Amino acid sequence: RLMTLAKYFLAQLQLISDLVKERQMNCIMTLQEVYTFDLCVCGSCDPRLPTSVRAAFYDILTDLWIDRHPHVQIVVPALLRFMGSETRIVDELPMFSLIKAEPPDAWSIEHLESMPVDVHAFYKHATPHKMEAIVRTVHHYLSAGYLMEQQVHSELDDSVLLGALLRVLSKLMRFGFIHSVDLLREIMGPVMRCLDGRTDLLSPLSVEEDAGHRSGEGSDHFQVELAEPMTPLLAQSRADASMPRPMPGRLPRHRFPPLEDDWQLRCENSEHNRGLMECKVLMLEISLHTLRLAIHTYMTSILQIFRSTVLDTELAQSAVAFGTRMVLPAGVVDKFIRALDEPSISLSAPGIRSPTVMCVDLMLYDNPKMFALSLQLYFGECCRTTALLDNLDKMEILTHQQQAVFLAIKQDVVSLGKLVYSFENWGVDDEFSPGDSSKFMVLQKICLKLRSLATVGDNHSTPLEIQKMLHETEFFSHFVYVVTIDPNDFPASSHALLAKVTGLVCSCASRFVAANKNNQALVFTVLDHSMWLLDDQPDMSLLVVEVFSQNKEICEQVKPELVARFADLIEAERKRGSFGPWYLSFLSSIVVAEDLPIVENQAMVIEEIKKRGPTVVLHLLQGESGMERVIQLANKFTSLGQLRDTEPARWSGGGDAELIYYIRSIELLVGLAYGHGTQNLVNKPFVSSLFAAPSALRLLLKTSNIMGETPREATFVSIHTRLK
Repeated sequence: RLMTLAKYFLAQLQLISDLVKERQMNCIMTLQEVYTFDLCVCGSCDPRLPTSVRAAFYDILTDLWIDRHPHVQIVVPALLRFMGSETRIVDELPMFSLIKAEPPDAWSIEHLESMPVDVHAFYKHATPHKMEAIVRTVHHYLSAGYLMEQQVHSELDDSVLLGALLRVLSKLMRFGFIHSVDLLREIMGPVMRCLDGRTDLLSPLSVEEDAGHRSGEGSDHFQVELAEPMTPLLAQSRADASMPRPMPGRLPRHRFPPLEDDWQLRCENSEHNRGLMECKVLMLEISLHTLRLAIHTYMTSILQIFRSTVLDTELAQSAVAFGTRMVLPAGVVDKFIRALDEPSISLSAPGIRSPTVMCVDLMLYDNPKMFALSLQLYFGECCRTTALLDNLDKMEILTHQQQAVFLAIKQDVVSLGKLVYSFENWGVDDEFSPGDSSKFMVLQKICLKLRSLATVGDNHSTPLEIQKMLHETEFFSHFVYVVTIDPNDFPASSHALLAKVTGLVCSCASRFVAANKNNQALVFTVLDHSMWLLDDQPDMSLLVVEVFSQNKEICEQVKPELVARFADLIEAERKRGSFGPWYLSFLSSIVVAEDLPIVENQAMVIEEIKKRGPTVVLHLLQGESGMERVIQLANKFTSLGQLRDTEPARWSGGGDAELIYYIRSIELLVGLAYGHGTQNLVNKPFVSSLFAAPSALRLLLKTSNIMGETPREATFVSIHTRLK
């Protein structure tokens, strides 16, 4: 009965952890008053509890108290820096700071007033020390010496606990709660030694063997008084056993794995090894994040040297005052080189003389993810200077005005995240909370503002700089969450509002990636999981267009199934009598990229046009009647903004939509005929059969004559220029 009760209790804790994942605010608001911060910390660090129970408490800490509003993930290394005269650059890790103090999330004013003081304090605490208790718990566990660092393949419960603790550590690092370089060094030493699989054991040493050797090692250990452990119902962690804790980094000789152990058993991908391999994957990800933190501190040190030896000197001030060319002071380059030779963060630790050799060993494991991460860590450690120089080349120094814009964008993205993660609270009218249309208006205002900034910039920042600022925020994470929401999780009455929210976020994301290869590559990684939105979300199709547009590397990865999917959508759109150009624009975006024809894509598009018929996919107004129709539509055209930047939310249809679709059809034919080579022996005749050269010449002459007859207003001239 006790075992059954223990399993039920464990399952309940695991259920709580699953309920609050992905920042589910309804569940968080309910459970934060039951599973308080103090309770979860005590449950995770109490050595008297079974390892599986402690692991469940760690998981609750991760999803209920760390990965939630108002915490924001910090992008490292930071490529946007501010060097104002009042700002002091410090060699420290990027840390959590509260962007804007807000009241806790609540269903109503009554609920807000009834919340405990602890919850209110949690939202107002503005420093990284708010997670100090969890940081100390993690540090204490990792400091257990070889009892923690030497993993045992057969100890599955230990792997479960270590995996949960590593997930907590990863979140603490990404949200800026590990803010001290010294603390990071102390934590990464045990993590690297635990990552080293060469000291792992297939099965634990016998109690007699371990105890016989431990008696003579008193000088290498220090005593820690722990509470008397209760009888474990499931299992108890070896690292928290009531025994002396050895000095870190020192593995006694008798603890080395036996030479007769078969390394193939250690590396095989079996159920026996799966938990241990999952821990290795987490440690590799933490190590890679540590390398990014190291590059961040490198860049900070170099900026500090540059400012102290160049910017803040009398030589620089006189050069600015008189407009003369400034010469670098002597010794500046030597200081830069010395900073590179003295890293503040290193993966080398006592017991790990060569992290690269350890990475080679980890590549032998039969786990594709481990291999990829180990290879990445190997090159990250070997080519650290190359990565630093690459990031320094990308780094930009913000002005006072740009810094103000950046802070405003950060605040807007934080507010956007709070709204999308709490959609269930304001977008669903049920017994828990009434619908609140004002929240949608706020979300719409934020998305339109961010979209506008990323399209035209402002007085102090270009659109590209705005895109880079958005990249340094959590905007991409919020976008991924929105496009992966399953509408069936919400009542049918809220689906229309959810579709509007999704459309706004996708529309904003389309400008986030426009003509920006880094952001295009980022969004491309999640497109496969969001393609289901294409049927009902034109904004999603425009986002796909921008992801592929002028990106040769991504266009070369187009699959025939995706081209057929868009051809089906075009056919369905035309059968409804609509001229929405968003699906046709995708075909144009993949046939030519970076002024180069994508031959394979041209062939796939031509095949789809032949399969469905040119009159279904394209809208080509041929003959004299067609020419007159084009001129007629152009004379009445008033939607120049939609021609430049198509927005489904403002789409008006009618004659303007027909002309825009006609222009997009011509642009697609131009893309299909573009280029030279054997494929064009097929492409050019096909295009010529659809739109003959004489027809194009007659329309060109007709348009030119109209433009030269009398002065026209700006919109009229622009559309005819576009046609020409």
